[in-house]
Amino acid sequence: MLMQLCDILRGHGARWGYLKRMAEFHGGAEALTMRRLAAMLRHAGRTVPFYRDRIPPSFAEEDAYHILHGLPLVSRRDINGARESFVSSEPGQHVRETPTGGTSGVPLWVLQDKDYVDWGAAGRHLFFSWLGWRPGDQILRVWGDHAALRRERASLRDRLAARVCRVRTVNGLLLSEENLREYIAVLHRVRAQFLEGYVHGLHRIALEMLKSGIRPPSSLRAVISTAGNLTPDIEDDLRRAFGVVIANRYGCREAGDIAASCPEGRLHVNPFTHYVEILDDRGRLAPKGEGRIVLTLLTNRTMPLIRYDIGDVGDLKERTVCPCGRDWQTFRRVHGREASLLYRADGTIIDPVLFFPFMRILFRLLPVERYQVVQEDYHRFTFRAVLKDGATAEGPETDRGLDEIRQAVRMELGDDVEIAFDFPEEIPFAPSGKYFYALSKVAPPQS
Repeated sequence: MLMQLCDILRGHGARWGYLKRMAEFHGGAEALTMRRLAAMLRHAGRTVPFYRDRIPPSFAEEDAYHILHGLPLVSRRDINGARESFVSSEPGQHVRETPTGGTSGVPLWVLQDKDYVDWGAAGRHLFFSWLGWRPGDQILRVWGDHAALRRERASLRDRLAARVCRVRTVNGLLLSEENLREYIAVLHRVRAQFLEGYVHGLHRIALEMLKSGIRPPSSLRAVISTAGNLTPDIEDDLRRAFGVVIANRYGCREAGDIAASCPEGRLHVNPFTHYVEILDDRGRLAPKGEGRIVLTLLTNRTMPLIRYDIGDVGDLKERTVCPCGRDWQTFRRVHGREASLLYRADGTIIDPVLFFPFMRILFRLLPVERYQVVQEDYHRFTFRAVLKDGATAEGPETDRGLDEIRQAVRMELGDDVEIAFDFPEEIPFAPSGKYFYALSKVAPPQS
């Protein structure tokens, strides 16, 4: 009850009503999505400049999918090139600007409103509840925490929220053996019932436990992997180390949590918040096999993302009723963005997510079209950025901004770190055809 009361006092009580609707809903997902999609398309056609001449002013609800499939795909570059044309003239309440996580190598800021935030929170609560979570259960998160790296204390509001929500966070950006042992100790000390985190952070903790013969606390019920590719090998290591249900959650900063594992282990798309298409190389709906994941967000009326090419590859199963009772869209598999792990000379693993705030400084400073972080050796990194046509990285203001980035990186990684900047005309893809937003030229140090 305390969580609900706090949300009500903060003006977010609606999320608990949304959660109730989600939890009580099982069958008829396709019809539900069609209704919500029709409402979003009508709103976009009436209030969003990009869609005003592309969506008819009135149409039957059952035509929503047909109209959607006739709309153009939208990429990060499309939005960056005409951002205001994607913003509604009738925005929601309490709008915030959110940067993407950065894993695509292409920067993007989106506007998100309070209703989007509340639907997203309800979806996360729902996904946790599938694993047995109830308000008040203890969660340990292995997450990015730049303030901790700078030894800054969290705000009083954040500390109170973490206590009320029973969420303890440890920093997953730098993973040394000392940190790993401390995080395992915290897992036992707080008697966590759920462990959630970046896939690489969870994997390193699991390997340390297996190597040291440490058993998980008896309180642990499930491990939730996110922000990375949960491969079968990693999933097997997590299962051997923790001995509990291993769940997967798929999402992104610009569109929130898209899908999560149900009690049967199937990755369901939330029909209240998202609709997914899989397209082949020619941009046509792919009835079978893998293809590009194209997403339509059903909740953010301030800046609707419609047929948004998220940059990932996936495969949807045919729509059937899952043994869990849901007939929701279900991923067979998802392949996210690629990145190398980076290393310090002492063996500490650096999660590439650590560099995102520094790249955002660069995005504010220069018109960046694509970027990549390259580790040259244990102490040298190169930030590579392709600038938009005609832009140059020259002038005193740019020099001051680049120095600010260097100083910020050294605050977190140490004074012996060197940062160089390179502004090529293009950044090549790997021979495999994949794009690595972080690339290491060094091997893990031998212990």
